[in-house]
Amino acid sequence: MNLVNVNKVDGAVGLTMSRLEAWEKANGAAIFTEDMVLAGMLHGALALSKVAHARILGYEISAALALPGVKAVLTGDDFEPRYMGLVVKDETVLAKSKVRYIGEPVAAVAAVDAETARAAARLIEVIYEELPAVFTIEQAVAAHAPVLHEDFDSYFKIYDASTRRTPNELALSTLRRGDIVQGFAESDVILDQVYETSAQYHAYLEPAAALASVDGRGKVTVWSSTQSVFRTQANVHESLGIPMAKIRATAVAGVRPEIMGWGPVPSTRKALSRGGFKVVEARNGEEALQRWRERSGVDLVVSDLVMPEMGGRELATRLRAEAPRLKVLFTSGYTDDAGIRQGALENGMGFLGKPFTPEELLRKAREMLDQPS
Repeated sequence: MNLVNVNKVDGAVGLTMSRLEAWEKANGAAIFTEDMVLAGMLHGALALSKVAHARILGYEISAALALPGVKAVLTGDDFEPRYMGLVVKDETVLAKSKVRYIGEPVAAVAAVDAETARAAARLIEVIYEELPAVFTIEQAVAAHAPVLHEDFDSYFKIYDASTRRTPNELALSTLRRGDIVQGFAESDVILDQVYETSAQYHAYLEPAAALASVDGRGKVTVWSSTQSVFRTQANVHESLGIPMAKIRATAVAGVRPEIMGWGPVPSTRKALSRGGFKVVEARNGEEALQRWRERSGVDLVVSDLVMPEMGGRELATRLRAEAPRLKVLFTSGYTDDAGIRQGALENGMGFLGKPFTPEELLRKAREMLDQPS
């Protein structure tokens, strides 16, 4: 008789798998949006509502604008009435006309550094006319409760809101299963209690942050701590009116990009390492191809030297044939400079001719990786 061991684990099913970025996160090497830097970038800070429900009568921003280093102060009055939201579009980029919860953004500051931006945000004064507020579900659905969204019926929704019974409800959803009357009749004990729990925080490692860049053609790139790059793209489009085709949203993975280099001179290797890249070295073109086959997670290959046994054009052609989507940056080494340049151009790869500074090398590598330089 053949016995089958049903407890045997076959393949990856049932195994505890290590996360690819676990080591970088554990030793502090992982990069997040907050770690990224753009040349000449400004830092933002928000002024938040200190009241739960109020009409906004005006702003006093002169003190914030007078602070050295402050470049701009924006309020809801600076934006058109555009609404964003996943299920119902009921939120503006900054509060307009009224605030509906403590902590709602009412103004934004752009300054030369984060400390100045936060200091300026604290100087902003908002003139409110406070309104009655609700702080519990029971208060919100009670008769004659203050209405938070007077224009709710005009908001765009992706669901049927006709089931609402009170103005502050989003919708009414009912789930029925079984016979509750029979269940109670057959029960030995019936408990009728209300259970409450405190708010919970996800405690993720990544700081909440966003970074945006606008190029000369009006294309916006947004790096952020987000679960959905598509929702981020939609929010920017809905709230600012920028065409979707001009918005690119990216979630920073938290892992330093891995660069493979072969023949890198010490200055090149040092520049890449200081720039936050992991450098996987190979001694020649053949070894680079073999190392690439072993390390499919490499983000970019940098060649600082082409060995005599393989010319630049041949190496570029072989790399493109084996890994069509691999990004490759050739720098002119000590041999076959014309071949390197020609091979890179023919195969859609990057080229950086010497002499170049470490800053130029990093800028070119980040450009090819779609990172801020």
